[in-house]
Amino acid sequence: MKILHINTSDQGGAANACLRLHEGLLNSGIDSKVLVRYKSNNNLPEIYVYEKMVHEKITYKKRLENKIQRILNEFGIRKRNPVPETEIERQFLQKLRSKDLEMISFPQSDIDITNNKLFCEADIIHLHWVAGFLDYKTFFARCNKPIVWTFHDQNPFLGVEHYNEKLSGPDQNGYPAIRQFDNYELEIEEKYKQYKRKIFKNIPLNIVALCNWMKSEINDSKMFPLSKINIIPNGIDSKQYKILDKKFSRELLNLPLEKKIILFVSDNINNNRKGIKYLLKAFEKINSDNYVICCVGRNIYSQSEYIKYIELGEIKDQRLMNAAYSSADLFVIPSLMDNLPNTVLESLLSATPVVSFPVGGMLDMIKNKKNGYIASKITVDALAEAINEFIKNGVDFTAEEIRKDAVERYDIAVQINRMTQLYKDIYHEI
Repeated sequence: MKILHINTSDQGGAANACLRLHEGLLNSGIDSKVLVRYKSNNNLPEIYVYEKMVHEKITYKKRLENKIQRILNEFGIRKRNPVPETEIERQFLQKLRSKDLEMISFPQSDIDITNNKLFCEADIIHLHWVAGFLDYKTFFARCNKPIVWTFHDQNPFLGVEHYNEKLSGPDQNGYPAIRQFDNYELEIEEKYKQYKRKIFKNIPLNIVALCNWMKSEINDSKMFPLSKINIIPNGIDSKQYKILDKKFSRELLNLPLEKKIILFVSDNINNNRKGIKYLLKAFEKINSDNYVICCVGRNIYSQSEYIKYIELGEIKDQRLMNAAYSSADLFVIPSLMDNLPNTVLESLLSATPVVSFPVGGMLDMIKNKKNGYIASKITVDALAEAINEFIKNGVDFTAEEIRKDAVERYDIAVQINRMTQLYKDIYHEI
Protein backbone atom coordinates (compact mmCIF):
# COMPACT_ATOMS: atom_id res chain seq x y z
CA MET A 1 0.00 0.00 0.00
CA LYS A 2 1.72 3.16 -1.26
CA ILE A 3 0.51 6.57 -0.08
CA LEU A 4 1.39 9.80 -1.88
CA HIS A 5 0.75 13.04 0.02
CA ILE A 6 0.39 16.20 -2.05
CA ASN A 7 0.94 19.61 -0.48
CA THR A 8 1.95 22.87 -2.14
CA SER A 9 4.94 23.47 0.14
CA ASP A 10 6.84 21.85 2.99
CA GLN A 11 6.42 24.96 5.15
CA GLY A 12 3.42 26.37 7.03
CA GLY A 13 0.76 24.99 9.37
CA ALA A 14 -0.82 22.57 6.89
CA ALA A 15 2.63 21.43 5.74
CA ASN A 16 3.66 20.72 9.32
CA ALA A 17 0.55 18.60 9.83
CA CYS A 18 1.14 16.78 6.54
CA LEU A 19 4.79 16.06 7.32
CA ARG A 20 4.02 14.89 10.86
CA LEU A 21 1.55 12.41 9.42
CA HIS A 22 4.06 11.35 6.75
CA GLU A 23 6.82 10.81 9.32
CA GLY A 24 4.47 8.86 11.57
CA LEU A 25 3.45 6.61 8.68
CA LEU A 26 7.09 5.93 7.80
CA ASN A 27 7.82 5.03 11.41
CA SER A 28 4.87 2.62 11.29
CA GLY A 29 6.24 0.85 8.23
CA ILE A 30 3.84 2.44 5.72
CA ASP A 31 5.20 3.33 2.27
CA SER A 32 4.63 7.09 2.34
CA LYS A 33 5.95 9.82 0.05
CA VAL A 34 5.29 13.55 -0.22
CA LEU A 35 5.11 15.58 -3.43
CA VAL A 36 5.44 19.38 -3.13
CA ARG A 37 5.76 22.26 -5.54
CA TYR A 38 8.11 24.23 -3.28
CA LYS A 39 10.69 22.67 -1.01
CA SER A 40 12.96 24.26 1.60
CA ASN A 41 15.88 22.58 3.31
CA ASN A 42 13.69 19.95 4.92
CA ASN A 43 15.67 16.90 5.99
CA LEU A 44 12.76 14.46 6.29
CA PRO A 45 13.06 11.48 3.92
CA GLU A 46 10.82 10.80 0.93
CA ILE A 47 9.90 14.42 0.16
CA TYR A 48 10.06 15.23 -3.55
CA VAL A 49 9.68 18.38 -5.65
CA TYR A 50 7.40 18.23 -8.67
CA GLU A 51 9.23 18.60 -11.98
CA LYS A 52 7.59 18.67 -15.37
CA MET A 53 8.41 15.64 -17.46
CA VAL A 54 10.83 16.38 -20.28
CA HIS A 55 8.87 14.14 -22.64
CA GLU A 56 5.51 15.57 -21.56
CA LYS A 57 3.12 15.31 -24.49
CA ILE A 58 2.68 18.57 -26.43
CA THR A 59 -0.71 19.05 -28.05
CA TYR A 60 -1.17 19.86 -31.76
CA LYS A 61 -2.48 23.32 -30.78
CA LYS A 62 0.63 24.02 -28.71
CA ARG A 63 2.95 22.83 -31.50
CA LEU A 64 1.16 25.13 -33.93
CA GLU A 65 1.45 28.09 -31.52
CA ASN A 66 5.19 27.41 -31.10
CA LYS A 67 5.69 27.27 -34.88
CA ILE A 68 3.83 30.55 -35.41
CA GLN A 69 5.92 32.17 -32.68
CA ARG A 70 9.16 31.00 -34.32
CA ILE A 71 8.08 32.50 -37.66
CA LEU A 72 7.13 35.79 -35.98
CA ASN A 73 10.48 35.86 -34.21
CA GLU A 74 12.29 35.52 -37.55
CA PHE A 75 10.55 38.70 -38.74
CA GLY A 76 11.26 40.50 -35.48
CA ILE A 77 7.64 40.40 -34.38
CA ARG A 78 6.97 39.40 -30.80
CA LYS A 79 3.58 37.96 -29.99
CA ARG A 80 2.12 39.48 -26.85
CA ASN A 81 0.96 36.71 -24.54
CA PRO A 82 -2.54 37.39 -23.24
CA VAL A 83 -2.89 37.80 -19.49
CA PRO A 84 -4.84 34.81 -18.10
CA GLU A 85 -8.37 35.60 -16.98
CA THR A 86 -7.64 34.40 -13.45
CA GLU A 87 -4.65 36.75 -13.19
CA ILE A 88 -6.83 39.73 -14.17
CA GLU A 89 -9.38 38.66 -11.57
CA ARG A 90 -6.67 38.21 -8.97
CA GLN A 91 -5.27 41.69 -9.59
CA PHE A 92 -8.71 43.29 -9.25
CA LEU A 93 -9.43 41.37 -6.07
CA GLN A 94 -6.08 42.29 -4.51
CA LYS A 95 -6.94 45.98 -4.97
CA LEU A 96 -10.31 45.50 -3.28
CA ARG A 97 -9.26 43.28 -0.39
CA SER A 98 -7.68 44.32 2.88
CA LYS A 99 -4.10 43.11 3.33
CA ASP A 100 -5.12 41.73 6.74
CA LEU A 101 -7.33 39.07 5.15
CA GLU A 102 -6.23 35.56 4.28
CA MET A 103 -4.80 34.86 0.84
CA ILE A 104 -6.95 33.90 -2.14
CA SER A 105 -6.23 31.14 -4.66
CA PHE A 106 -7.83 29.95 -7.87
CA PRO A 107 -8.55 26.31 -8.73
CA GLN A 108 -6.40 26.45 -11.87
CA SER A 109 -2.75 25.55 -12.32
CA ASP A 110 -0.41 24.81 -15.22
CA ILE A 111 0.72 21.63 -13.47
CA ASP A 112 -0.54 18.14 -14.26
CA ILE A 113 0.25 16.06 -11.19
CA THR A 114 -1.16 12.92 -12.81
CA ASN A 115 1.83 12.63 -15.15
CA ASN A 116 4.28 12.45 -12.26
CA LYS A 117 6.10 9.17 -11.60
CA LEU A 118 5.21 9.20 -7.89
CA PHE A 119 1.55 9.65 -8.73
CA CYS A 120 1.66 6.72 -11.13
CA GLU A 121 3.28 4.46 -8.51
CA ALA A 122 0.90 5.34 -5.66
CA ASP A 123 -2.13 3.32 -4.60
CA ILE A 124 -3.83 6.15 -2.69
CA ILE A 125 -3.49 9.90 -3.25
CA HIS A 126 -3.76 12.00 -0.09
CA LEU A 127 -4.34 15.68 -0.83
CA HIS A 128 -3.61 18.31 1.79
CA TRP A 129 -3.23 22.09 1.19
CA VAL A 130 -2.91 22.30 -2.60
CA ALA A 131 -3.41 25.99 -3.51
CA GLY A 132 -1.45 26.93 -6.62
CA PHE A 133 -0.43 23.32 -7.18
CA LEU A 134 -3.53 21.35 -8.08
CA ASP A 135 -5.44 22.05 -11.28
CA TYR A 136 -8.92 20.95 -10.25
CA LYS A 137 -10.40 20.29 -13.69
CA THR A 138 -7.58 18.16 -15.13
CA PHE A 139 -6.61 16.44 -11.90
CA PHE A 140 -10.04 15.14 -10.95
CA ALA A 141 -10.82 14.22 -14.56
CA ARG A 142 -7.63 12.18 -14.96
CA CYS A 143 -7.12 10.78 -11.47
CA ASN A 144 -8.01 7.09 -11.52
CA LYS A 145 -6.91 6.42 -7.95
CA PRO A 146 -8.73 6.69 -4.61
CA ILE A 147 -8.42 10.16 -3.10
CA VAL A 148 -8.18 11.14 0.55
CA TRP A 149 -8.34 14.87 1.11
CA THR A 150 -7.61 16.54 4.47
CA PHE A 151 -9.26 19.96 4.61
CA HIS A 152 -6.86 22.29 6.41
CA ASP A 153 -9.08 25.27 5.64
CA GLN A 154 -12.33 26.02 3.78
CA ASN A 155 -10.86 26.65 0.33
CA PRO A 156 -11.88 23.29 -1.21
CA PHE A 157 -15.55 24.25 -0.92
CA LEU A 158 -15.26 28.03 -1.25
CA GLY A 159 -14.55 29.89 -4.48
CA VAL A 160 -11.19 31.63 -4.05
CA GLU A 161 -11.27 32.48 -0.33
CA HIS A 162 -9.53 30.22 2.18
CA TYR A 163 -11.81 31.18 5.06
CA ASN A 164 -15.27 32.67 4.82
CA GLU A 165 -14.17 35.76 6.72
CA LYS A 166 -17.22 37.82 7.63
CA LEU A 167 -15.90 39.48 10.80
CA SER A 168 -13.19 42.07 11.23
CA GLY A 169 -11.47 43.78 14.13
CA PRO A 170 -13.43 45.05 17.16
CA ASP A 171 -15.46 48.25 16.94
CA GLN A 172 -15.50 50.92 19.65
CA ASN A 173 -17.73 48.73 21.83
CA GLY A 174 -15.57 45.63 21.42
CA TYR A 175 -17.94 43.84 19.05
CA PRO A 176 -16.67 42.43 15.74
CA ALA A 177 -17.12 44.75 12.79
CA ILE A 178 -18.88 43.13 9.83
CA ARG A 179 -16.72 42.82 6.73
CA GLN A 180 -18.04 44.77 3.76
CA PHE A 181 -17.84 42.82 0.50
CA ASP A 182 -17.55 44.52 -2.88
CA ASN A 183 -19.97 43.15 -5.49
CA TYR A 184 -17.01 42.05 -7.60
CA GLU A 185 -15.70 39.97 -4.69
CA LEU A 186 -19.05 38.24 -4.34
CA GLU A 187 -19.28 37.67 -8.09
CA ILE A 188 -15.86 36.01 -8.35
CA GLU A 189 -16.42 33.94 -5.21
CA GLU A 190 -19.70 32.57 -6.57
CA LYS A 191 -18.21 31.98 -10.02
CA TYR A 192 -15.55 29.63 -8.69
CA LYS A 193 -17.88 27.94 -6.24
CA GLN A 194 -19.96 26.91 -9.22
CA TYR A 195 -16.80 25.93 -11.09
CA LYS A 196 -15.88 23.53 -8.29
CA ARG A 197 -19.45 22.33 -7.81
CA LYS A 198 -19.53 21.03 -11.40
CA ILE A 199 -16.26 19.15 -10.86
CA PHE A 200 -17.25 17.49 -7.59
CA LYS A 201 -20.79 16.61 -8.64
CA ASN A 202 -19.73 13.13 -9.75
CA ILE A 203 -16.45 12.68 -7.85
CA PRO A 204 -16.39 10.43 -4.73
CA LEU A 205 -13.78 11.55 -2.22
CA ASN A 206 -12.70 10.39 1.21
CA ILE A 207 -12.68 13.71 3.04
CA VAL A 208 -10.88 14.12 6.35
CA ALA A 209 -12.27 16.87 8.58
CA LEU A 210 -10.04 17.82 11.49
CA CYS A 211 -12.90 18.78 13.81
CA ASN A 212 -16.68 18.75 14.16
CA TRP A 213 -16.97 22.35 12.97
CA MET A 214 -15.23 21.56 9.69
CA LYS A 215 -17.44 18.53 9.11
CA SER A 216 -20.51 20.70 9.63
CA GLU A 217 -19.17 23.33 7.22
CA ILE A 218 -18.50 20.70 4.56
CA ASN A 219 -21.99 19.26 4.91
CA ASP A 220 -23.57 22.71 4.76
CA SER A 221 -21.69 23.52 1.55
CA LYS A 222 -23.33 20.59 -0.30
CA MET A 223 -20.26 20.64 -2.53
CA PHE A 224 -19.45 16.92 -2.28
CA PRO A 225 -22.66 14.86 -2.69
CA LEU A 226 -20.84 11.53 -3.29
CA SER A 227 -18.10 11.87 -0.68
CA LYS A 228 -17.58 10.32 2.75
CA ILE A 229 -16.48 12.56 5.62
CA ASN A 230 -14.24 11.24 8.40
CA ILE A 231 -13.24 13.24 11.49
CA ILE A 232 -9.56 12.54 12.17
CA PRO A 233 -7.70 15.30 14.08
CA ASN A 234 -4.07 16.09 13.38
CA GLY A 235 -1.56 14.52 15.71
CA ILE A 236 1.78 15.56 17.19
CA ASP A 237 4.61 13.43 18.50
CA SER A 238 4.07 14.06 22.21
CA LYS A 239 7.77 13.52 22.89
CA GLN A 240 8.51 16.74 21.01
CA TYR A 241 6.32 18.95 23.23
CA LYS A 242 6.53 18.29 26.95
CA ILE A 243 6.46 20.01 30.32
CA LEU A 244 9.58 22.14 30.75
CA ASP A 245 10.69 24.06 33.83
CA LYS A 246 9.18 27.56 33.65
CA LYS A 247 12.25 29.33 35.05
CA PHE A 248 14.55 27.53 32.62
CA SER A 249 12.23 28.33 29.69
CA ARG A 250 12.08 32.02 30.54
CA GLU A 251 15.82 32.33 31.02
CA LEU A 252 16.35 30.60 27.67
CA LEU A 253 14.10 33.14 25.92
CA ASN A 254 15.18 36.12 28.05
CA LEU A 255 11.67 36.62 29.45
CA PRO A 256 10.90 38.25 32.83
CA LEU A 257 10.89 35.77 35.72
CA GLU A 258 8.66 37.81 38.02
CA LYS A 259 5.76 38.43 35.63
CA LYS A 260 2.77 36.34 34.56
CA ILE A 261 2.89 35.75 30.81
CA ILE A 262 0.03 35.52 28.29
CA LEU A 263 1.30 33.99 25.07
CA PHE A 264 0.01 34.80 21.57
CA VAL A 265 1.27 32.87 18.53
CA SER A 266 0.52 33.48 14.87
CA ASP A 267 2.46 32.86 11.67
CA ASN A 268 1.48 36.42 10.69
CA ILE A 269 0.69 38.63 13.67
CA ASN A 270 -1.25 41.12 11.54
CA ASN A 271 -3.61 38.47 10.16
CA ASN A 272 -7.14 39.73 10.87
CA ARG A 273 -8.50 36.20 11.41
CA LYS A 274 -6.05 35.55 14.27
CA GLY A 275 -7.60 38.35 16.33
CA ILE A 276 -4.68 40.04 18.09
CA LYS A 277 -6.66 43.31 18.27
CA TYR A 278 -9.20 41.55 20.50
CA LEU A 279 -6.48 40.31 22.83
CA LEU A 280 -4.86 43.73 23.16
CA LYS A 281 -8.17 45.41 23.99
CA ALA A 282 -9.11 42.59 26.38
CA PHE A 283 -5.72 42.95 28.06
CA GLU A 284 -6.68 46.48 29.13
CA LYS A 285 -9.61 44.96 31.08
CA ILE A 286 -7.89 42.14 32.96
CA ASN A 287 -7.76 42.29 36.75
CA SER A 288 -4.02 42.08 37.19
CA ASP A 289 -1.10 44.44 36.75
CA ASN A 290 1.36 41.57 36.90
CA TYR A 291 0.66 40.20 33.39
CA VAL A 292 2.48 40.85 30.13
CA ILE A 293 1.72 39.70 26.59
CA CYS A 294 4.41 37.72 24.82
CA CYS A 295 4.00 37.44 21.06
CA VAL A 296 5.56 34.93 18.62
CA GLY A 297 5.24 35.36 14.86
CA ARG A 298 6.18 37.28 11.74
CA ASN A 299 5.69 41.06 11.50
CA ILE A 300 5.83 43.50 14.38
CA TYR A 301 2.48 44.76 15.58
CA SER A 302 2.28 48.51 16.25
CA GLN A 303 1.67 48.92 19.99
CA SER A 304 0.50 51.67 22.26
CA GLU A 305 3.20 52.58 24.75
CA TYR A 306 1.14 51.60 27.79
CA ILE A 307 0.63 48.01 26.61
CA LYS A 308 3.01 45.58 28.33
CA TYR A 309 4.07 43.67 25.26
CA ILE A 310 7.10 41.51 24.38
CA GLU A 311 7.99 40.55 20.82
CA LEU A 312 9.89 37.29 20.36
CA GLY A 313 9.61 37.37 16.57
CA GLU A 314 9.40 34.26 14.44
CA ILE A 315 10.49 30.97 16.03
CA LYS A 316 11.05 28.00 13.73
CA ASP A 317 12.87 25.71 16.14
CA GLN A 318 10.45 23.24 17.74
CA ARG A 319 12.41 23.07 20.99
CA LEU A 320 12.30 26.84 21.38
CA MET A 321 8.55 26.81 20.73
CA ASN A 322 8.17 24.19 23.46
CA ALA A 323 10.05 26.59 25.74
CA ALA A 324 7.78 29.48 24.68
CA TYR A 325 4.64 27.54 25.65
CA SER A 326 6.24 26.34 28.88
CA SER A 327 7.29 29.87 29.83
CA ALA A 328 3.69 31.08 29.61
CA ASP A 329 1.01 30.94 32.28
CA LEU A 330 -1.72 31.08 29.64
CA PHE A 331 -1.95 30.75 25.86
CA VAL A 332 -4.66 32.91 24.27
CA ILE A 333 -5.81 32.23 20.70
CA PRO A 334 -8.48 34.83 19.85
CA SER A 335 -9.08 33.55 16.30
CA LEU A 336 -12.31 34.69 14.69
CA MET A 337 -12.31 31.50 12.62
CA ASP A 338 -10.02 28.48 12.82
CA ASN A 339 -9.89 24.79 12.06
CA LEU A 340 -7.69 22.72 14.39
CA PRO A 341 -4.69 24.97 15.09
CA ASN A 342 -1.41 23.17 15.74
CA THR A 343 -0.61 25.87 18.28
CA VAL A 344 -3.40 24.74 20.62
CA LEU A 345 -2.23 21.12 20.47
CA GLU A 346 1.35 22.21 21.15
CA SER A 347 0.29 24.37 24.09
CA LEU A 348 -1.77 21.60 25.72
CA LEU A 349 1.04 19.06 25.24
CA SER A 350 3.30 21.60 26.97
CA ALA A 351 0.66 21.71 29.78
CA THR A 352 -0.20 25.37 29.23
CA PRO A 353 -3.96 26.18 29.50
CA VAL A 354 -5.69 27.83 26.53
CA VAL A 355 -8.33 30.56 26.21
CA SER A 356 -10.21 31.05 22.93
CA PHE A 357 -13.38 32.28 21.32
CA PRO A 358 -16.14 29.65 20.75
CA VAL A 359 -15.07 28.85 17.19
CA GLY A 360 -13.89 25.94 15.05
CA GLY A 361 -11.81 23.14 16.50
CA MET A 362 -11.32 25.00 19.79
CA LEU A 363 -14.67 23.59 20.85
CA ASP A 364 -13.21 20.10 20.41
CA MET A 365 -9.81 20.74 22.00
CA ILE A 366 -10.62 22.94 24.98
CA LYS A 367 -12.55 21.43 27.87
CA ASN A 368 -14.02 24.50 29.53
CA LYS A 369 -12.55 25.21 32.98
CA LYS A 370 -10.53 21.97 32.87
CA ASN A 371 -7.66 22.73 30.45
CA GLY A 372 -8.69 26.28 29.54
CA TYR A 373 -11.65 28.58 28.97
CA ILE A 374 -13.90 29.24 25.99
CA ALA A 375 -15.28 32.78 25.89
CA SER A 376 -19.05 33.04 25.73
CA LYS A 377 -19.01 34.95 22.43
CA ILE A 378 -16.74 36.88 20.08
CA THR A 379 -16.33 40.20 21.86
CA VAL A 380 -13.53 41.97 23.70
CA ASP A 381 -15.47 41.83 26.98
CA ALA A 382 -16.16 38.09 26.67
CA LEU A 383 -12.48 37.40 26.04
CA ALA A 384 -11.48 39.57 29.00
CA GLU A 385 -14.00 37.73 31.20
CA ALA A 386 -12.54 34.36 30.22
CA ILE A 387 -8.99 35.55 30.94
CA ASN A 388 -10.05 37.07 34.26
CA GLU A 389 -11.78 33.85 35.25
CA PHE A 390 -8.54 31.99 34.59
CA ILE A 391 -6.58 34.54 36.64
CA LYS A 392 -9.05 34.18 39.53
CA ASN A 393 -9.74 30.43 39.50
CA GLY A 394 -7.14 28.74 37.32
CA VAL A 395 -8.23 25.44 35.73
CA ASP A 396 -9.39 22.16 37.24
CA PHE A 397 -6.68 20.02 35.61
CA THR A 398 -3.15 19.96 36.95
CA ALA A 399 -0.33 20.50 34.45
CA GLU A 400 0.21 16.75 34.30
CA GLU A 401 -3.51 16.15 33.66
CA ILE A 402 -3.61 18.77 30.88
CA ARG A 403 -0.77 17.03 29.11
CA LYS A 404 -2.10 13.51 29.75
CA ASP A 405 -5.47 14.42 28.26
CA ALA A 406 -3.78 15.98 25.21
CA VAL A 407 -1.58 12.91 24.68
CA GLU A 408 -4.57 10.58 24.85
CA ARG A 409 -6.46 12.56 22.22
CA TYR A 410 -3.80 14.08 19.98
CA ASP A 411 -0.59 12.08 20.10
CA ILE A 412 0.55 11.20 16.58
CA ALA A 413 -0.06 7.50 17.28
CA VAL A 414 -3.81 8.17 17.57
CA GLN A 415 -3.89 9.85 14.18
CA ILE A 416 -1.70 7.18 12.57
CA ASN A 417 -3.95 4.36 13.78
CA ARG A 418 -7.10 6.01 12.49
CA MET A 419 -5.59 7.15 9.21
CA THR A 420 -4.02 3.75 8.55
CA GLN A 421 -7.38 2.10 9.07
CA LEU A 422 -8.95 4.52 6.59
CA TYR A 423 -6.23 3.72 4.03
CA LYS A 424 -6.74 -0.02 4.52
CA ASP A 425 -10.49 0.24 4.11
CA ILE A 426 -10.01 2.17 0.88
CA TYR A 427 -7.22 -0.12 -0.38
CA HIS A 428 -9.31 -3.25 0.09
CA GLU A 429 -12.05 -1.68 -2.05
CA ILE A 430 -9.69 -1.08 -4.99
